[in-house]
Amino acid sequence: MAKENIFAGLAEELRNVMGEFQAEVYKNTRAGVNEAASFMKDKMIAATPVDTGETKDGWAVTDYQKGTVQFVGNTKTVKIGGRDAPILNFLEYSPKPRGRPFVRKTFDANKEQALDIIKGKLQ
Repeated sequence: MAKENIFAGLAEELRNVMGEFQAEVYKNTRAGVNEAASFMKDKMIAATPVDTGETKDGWAVTDYQKGTVQFVGNTKTVKIGGRDAPILNFLEYSPKPRGRPFVRKTFDANKEQALDIIKGKLQ
């Protein structure tokens, strides 16, 4: 009677299972990152000081690395010496009374909740 190799095909089966697991983790990570970026964008919009409303309308989420990295930024610029400059630089870093910093405060106040959104998709 020939001995049956109980390990035959095990490596291939493990590769398949790990591939499925990797795909599921990637899908859930991407979903969590997208949701967290949208959440943070909404928080930035709510915290943006309003003068003309253009800065508030300038918030966008940019996708990097196929959804595993998201950048929440503002596209609003102003002309300074004939060149475009991001308005957020003036709001965040100008001395008072012009400066009205809010981006760092908003991020710090909401980063744990954004991380919880991502973690929730991975559980």
